[in-house]
Amino acid sequence: MDSKSCAYKLNDIFISRFKLVLEIINANDFLTSKTESELFELYNKMLDLDVHHYMTVTKCGFVISEIHL
Repeated sequence: MDSKSCAYKLNDIFISRFKLVLEIINANDFLTSKTESELFELYNKMLDLDVHHYMTVTKCGFVISEIHL
């Protein structure tokens, strides 16, 4: 398996692990009802789940491994 195939495989695994969290975050009514402090708290909890540090956030989007979402 080459590195790109491995990155896509890892992406599939992580997306499935965080699927419920992503669904909640992507719900507009959920985001609009939270304060900035609550959103940062949620962000920190998401990063706590990522014990292998695959997940990062950049100004241009959400990144898991080398795949930009």
